[in-house]
Amino acid sequence: MKAGDAGRLGAWLADPSVADVDPLTVGRLRARLAAEGDAESSIAIGPHGTFVAREPSPQDGIPRRVLELDRQGTVLSTLRWAEDGRLARAWIRIADGSWVMIEPRGTRQPSWGLCERLWHAPHPAAPAPIVLTVFEALTYECIERIPALAEPARLPLGAGTAVLNVVAALAADAGRARLVYTGPYPTEQLFLALLESFRYGTAEADPLAAFMAGRVEWNPAPHERLFLPAGVVVQLRGRVEKVVWRERVYHRPDWQQVERHAPRRVHEVGSAVVCSLWALGGAVEDHLRLDPGGTTVSVIAPSPPGPPTLRPLPAPVLAGVASVAAALGAPPLAPFVRETAVEC
Repeated sequence: MKAGDAGRLGAWLADPSVADVDPLTVGRLRARLAAEGDAESSIAIGPHGTFVAREPSPQDGIPRRVLELDRQGTVLSTLRWAEDGRLARAWIRIADGSWVMIEPRGTRQPSWGLCERLWHAPHPAAPAPIVLTVFEALTYECIERIPALAEPARLPLGAGTAVLNVVAALAADAGRARLVYTGPYPTEQLFLALLESFRYGTAEADPLAAFMAGRVEWNPAPHERLFLPAGVVVQLRGRVEKVVWRERVYHRPDWQQVERHAPRRVHEVGSAVVCSLWALGGAVEDHLRLDPGGTTVSVIAPSPPGPPTLRPLPAPVLAGVASVAAALGAPPLAPFVRETAVEC
């Protein structure tokens, strides 16, 4: 880690908005960073500038991720590990700025036994978080599979992909590859969600059909996220792949060999990345413009509507509208509706 990066990280860790997310973890990292050279070996910086801090496990001494910040110092996730080396809990920021928490082995479900419980709160320090749903228990220090989630519809926007991205990151940290999903819901929605944090491995022409048949292995390929002004959240993995803004989600159309059809698209216009409303093979209206690295963003205001143009309806169309109105109204009024329509 360069001296400038260490200085930035030190300034971020001293920020109360960062420390409040997990005071214990941030305090330990500040102490280690203050010890000359002690923290440098445990801080990694991703291709898009994400800072990942790791600490040695109390059990085996293997460094495990404990804090993740984007390149502007926004906390993305914080993980607490127990003395026995297992994950104690993890908080993950989602697109609207709220947080979801993984509580390992937090409850028991008849078909799965011990399960992880997902909670939702405006902030990790906020009282009374809300239970969302459960998913299959995992061994986070050595992830072996992709878990099944009980009730995905109960999750806030982006929570599912954020949790899957942490799973992918921990699997990559442990050098795991070719994870499988054997749960009961191999849906198209889950397939698309997995594309954002994994890369599928299959030679079949239809990877979605292969996934639904249980014949796809997944290689961890976690993305990086960046929280920008104006409530814009950018997802990067070699390029800008996804943008969330005002609860609108913009996707790239191409994910490996899969073409994703969506009403909002991320695409290039010259040297800029543009987020647009998309239909009939083209942009209907542009909403955001970013640079290729997702560093700057500008909101594109829609063009103001021009003066209304009034034209008379063709007589056959007017007669058809009048007939519909007459048929849907009270029968005694039908003749008067048709007569009035002639004068419109």
